[in-house]
Amino acid sequence: HDTVAAYHPGFYGKPSSQFSYERRVESSAFVDPASCDTYFAGGFYGGATAKVLGVWDRFLSLVRQDAAKDMIAEWHDESYMNRVWCSSPRDGLLSRMPSSA
Repeated sequence: HDTVAAYHPGFYGKPSSQFSYERRVESSAFVDPASCDTYFAGGFYGGATAKVLGVWDRFLSLVRQDAAKDMIAEWHDESYMNRVWCSSPRDGLLSRMPSSA
């Protein structure tokens, strides 16, 4: 896969209305819950180096846009990554890992 992302285990199987997307419309990280049906784990993704660097370019652009407005998304990097993943195609989506007993 060129890029993969993972479900956030705390939101797996829940309706998008319960996801912790950035809700402030003025933030570059804003995600309308009706527009995306997955909440992604902020720190677990990967893929081909060039493709992941492209994801990071989009991520950094969003962070800089908010910094210019003197704001930061509520859940920081995870909010920006959810914006990137919700608005970009992914080749793979890693499903929930089984819980330890």
